[in-house]
Amino acid sequence: MRGPALLALGLGICSLACGVGSRSSKQEVPVWSQSLLAFDEDEDLLFVAHRDAARVVGLEAATGRKVWETAVGRWPQYLDLGSGDRHNELLVSCSGSGEVWRLEARSGRVLDRLAVGPDPRGFALVGDRYLAVALYSLHQLAVWDLSSRRQVAALDVPWFPTAVRAGGGEVSLYIGHFYDGKVTVVDSRTWKVKTAFQATADANQVSALAVADRGRTLYIPHIVDNTEQPEIHLANTIFPVVSVVDVATRVTKRLNLAFIDTPVNGPEALAVLPKRALIISVNSRSDDLSLVDRTTSLAVGHIEVGRFPLGIVAERDEQRVFVANAFEHTISVIDLVTLKETGRWRYGQEVLPPNLARGRDLFNNANTVRMVLNQWIVCSNCHPGGHSDGRIWHLPGKPALRTKDLHGLVNTLPAGWLATQDEMQDEEVFIRKFLLGIGLSPTPPNPELGKSNAGLSADLEALSAYVYSLRFEPSPYLVNGTLSAAAERGRRLFESPMVGCSGCHPPPFYTLSRLIDNPRFAKLLEPDPTPLPPVDVPSLLGLYMQPRLLHDGRATRPREIFQRWNQGNRHGHTQGLSPRDLDDLEAFVLSLPYEPPKPAVFAQAGITH
Repeated sequence: MRGPALLALGLGICSLACGVGSRSSKQEVPVWSQSLLAFDEDEDLLFVAHRDAARVVGLEAATGRKVWETAVGRWPQYLDLGSGDRHNELLVSCSGSGEVWRLEARSGRVLDRLAVGPDPRGFALVGDRYLAVALYSLHQLAVWDLSSRRQVAALDVPWFPTAVRAGGGEVSLYIGHFYDGKVTVVDSRTWKVKTAFQATADANQVSALAVADRGRTLYIPHIVDNTEQPEIHLANTIFPVVSVVDVATRVTKRLNLAFIDTPVNGPEALAVLPKRALIISVNSRSDDLSLVDRTTSLAVGHIEVGRFPLGIVAERDEQRVFVANAFEHTISVIDLVTLKETGRWRYGQEVLPPNLARGRDLFNNANTVRMVLNQWIVCSNCHPGGHSDGRIWHLPGKPALRTKDLHGLVNTLPAGWLATQDEMQDEEVFIRKFLLGIGLSPTPPNPELGKSNAGLSADLEALSAYVYSLRFEPSPYLVNGTLSAAAERGRRLFESPMVGCSGCHPPPFYTLSRLIDNPRFAKLLEPDPTPLPPVDVPSLLGLYMQPRLLHDGRATRPREIFQRWNQGNRHGHTQGLSPRDLDDLEAFVLSLPYEPPKPAVFAQAGITH
């Protein structure tokens, strides 16, 4: 189910593009993690992706003047410059359209757009010819020959690869993985996985890594989820961390920013400045930078920037760094002598409707006492991008439950495994009770499942509207936009009375959970190793994006549910299926959604939002 195996070997690689402050210097220069921001100091140009607008902008680094603007594919994620014969090229991975675009850096002119596969994230140029790109939801590293525009290799790697950086004697690629802190090392001469190791335990939400000290050290910004506490509360839940990994010994030192700096949240990018012996962590949810001495691991400074910063680049002389503020569509200019922001340059305008933009900001913003106390935790810490964090939490008064994905929630209310919210506005109760925020409403909310909390405040409505707007993309397992032959066979099994899956998971939302009737609960999996109250039947849409399955996350693949966790056929009649039938059934559920629901379906399901 994870795609083709290795296709080609022995490509004769001689050099790697390293993504550092200089493309030719052998001296120690600043390095930074790949992000939506790139920098060509030789040409005095900054490049930044406006994700919601699907555009890339080039600006003068001296003045912030816009030089060019180019439309690219949907949801541009990562930018980087070429090297050697491609030194005047800017590459852009677009996860929404499954492409990598090549632009002329000086003018923004489109040179090529390459369909590399679904959901591309980080990438690295190998020599002047080969592009290695992480395909996040397929769990692959795809290798493309840019000269022939042909895919030459596809490597299965650990789940949900995000960051890709080059280093280690010019033969290794390092791949970070979003949910678990693993690092995969790939030999770029043979396109084989050399090893995969646990760089840092309990890590989550790894979107970036930087390779420093000529390949000897990895820097990984991430959060740590403290799920082992017997009773979770605000101050012992989530911690912002930069892990420093010695590549040779695999020894990791953790820099816990919660203790080094004032409370910060969501380290998502970083830069390493060797001359100043400085690490700069870009903290997306708290809108700030943590400056840490590499030698002493002590705080050097703290700088506030714009909304949701996601990328950083540095000048070679380490006088200034530039930070991209993704939700504000600005670039902060930071003077490292004075440790102050000296300018903020706008590169684009907001394109989302005002209520959705406001809701997005609230969902991701720990930098307000209305949402949370002391910047500790906010919605997107547990629901990054509206998805699941893949963790099992034991919240007060509840059993251990896996974080659910919020995509498609508008069609599958009530919310939560225990169906404790019949509208998103009930989140006001959670904000006040667990996050210890002041709240978004000027008046106390009504109890969950009680009188409606709709209309209590514009901000609460905006937060709800943003969550209701989240939709899953079509599955990456589709073939030319439709079900594969195996998935089509699986669909027939799924819908057959013999197997019975659609009894609890009927299309189009693949759950019988809805507000206008009951039953919506299922008590299955008995005998169960942990006490389990009746749980709300989850939707199967977007199963391909889930790192853990079932209410307590015990399964990682659908087939585990069909075989290991379905004794007595209480979860569909799967125990007697053949190996091929089980493969087909898994192929189908991983292919959801494969078509958008028809408008009439919403009325039939009682959906009024």
